[in-house]
Amino acid sequence: MPSLITRLLETLAPLGEVEDRPHMGGWALYREGRMFGVVQGDCIWFRTDDRTRIEYQRFGSTPFGVNPAQELGRFYEVPPPVREDDHQLLAWARKAVGAGLAPPTEGGKNPAPTEMG
Repeated sequence: MPSLITRLLETLAPLGEVEDRPHMGGWALYREGRMFGVVQGDCIWFRTDDRTRIEYQRFGSTPFGVNPAQELGRFYEVPPPVREDDHQLLAWARKAVGAGLAPPTEGGKNPAPTEMG
């Protein structure tokens, strides 16, 4: 198991049981059966929703994808400053888990940004 996955699982332990599974040459992170993260190489992508995506975009993060035709637009790369701060990483992971549970907003418009941590 790559050291990044080991570190992630330790950092995300307060979320409860996080499961890691092989996914597209990397790893997928699951909480209660719902995928909330993808890890490939040294990059991490978390699930976003209309409320959280804007924070990722402010950092210039891009959606996960093997190529532009195969983007998973709900998963955005976790910015380096967040990845390097375990408290922020945990806060953003909590929001990623929540993004998998929340219904989309009406009309798909971004509501006011939320504080990410």
